[in-house]
Amino acid sequence: MNSNASRRLVVNIANITAVPQIYWVTPDRLSAALKKHEGLTDLAEFRVGTDYDDINDIVENTDILFTSLMGLTFPLKRLSAASKLKYVHYIGSGIDHLLPLDWMPAGAVMTKSLGAHMPVAAEYGLTTLLMLNNKMPWYVTNQRNHSWERKFISTVQGKTVAVIGVGAIGGAVAGLAKKLGFKVLGVRRSGEPHQNVDEMFGPEALHKVLARADFVFLSAALTDATRKLIGRKEFDSMKPGAGFSSISRGQVLDWDALRAKLSDSHLSGAIVNGYEAEPVPSESPLWDTPNLLLTPHIGTQDDNNYIVRCLDILCNNIKRYVAGQPLLHQVQPERGY
Repeated sequence: MNSNASRRLVVNIANITAVPQIYWVTPDRLSAALKKHEGLTDLAEFRVGTDYDDINDIVENTDILFTSLMGLTFPLKRLSAASKLKYVHYIGSGIDHLLPLDWMPAGAVMTKSLGAHMPVAAEYGLTTLLMLNNKMPWYVTNQRNHSWERKFISTVQGKTVAVIGVGAIGGAVAGLAKKLGFKVLGVRRSGEPHQNVDEMFGPEALHKVLARADFVFLSAALTDATRKLIGRKEFDSMKPGAGFSSISRGQVLDWDALRAKLSDSHLSGAIVNGYEAEPVPSESPLWDTPNLLLTPHIGTQDDNNYIVRCLDILCNNIKRYVAGQPLLHQVQPERGY
């Protein structure tokens, strides 16, 4: 962005009533966000609508659109005619379902809410590692089967966790795990070091890293390169009795392979937060897979502060746009995130 705004920008906030209220921009939440950005209302006019009932206003007058773009069929192609649109801010971080961005008008870009999931997502990730160490998926299965058995465990100190996908969430989980005494291995696309990771590797070393881990935490974004990233060969590479946790999109996993490795006890337990189909169908075999805990895609959102953090990113980017500075967390379609 290299042009300062010569007028107040029109920011359209599109609430979707079909999604949980955690994603709604209420007057209180908008006010809380704007209090941190004195003078922003001099730069931008905020309009809040519901279920795109103001679609004509969005197409004709909007400079910036803030929306979840989910839960309600939205005529994305109509945005190609939004000649004033500078950028769309997506309430979320996984944008695989919006690619390719061929519905965006020429020159417009997309930003996302990277980092808004903290610290809840990091706490959720750490919780899953502690639950796996304490065999909680195994105990839940035993409870379901009315079976009284005991397993005694040792502390997590000195045990190894492999974080596959060291982005914002993976890096934060690694930091909390390290504070508790885990040795942290990491795999990321760039292979670049991270302050919370003891040893970092590129994707080519995935199987070698999996073989060293007592626990695997999967937080890779869904792209063409990561679709079914973790399958039978990868599970076979893990130590017998390893624990597995995933906060990634469901398409990053081979579910048949996961079920098989839980059923034959190669994995001691698994906790998963994202699925191929949501909600998980009632007839899905996942419900009855032993030593598997399913959480209904709730591991990354703070019910009180998530949308305020998303709005904070929006407000910072409005100021950056007006100042002619690069936008934070801009989507890179060629990478898929």
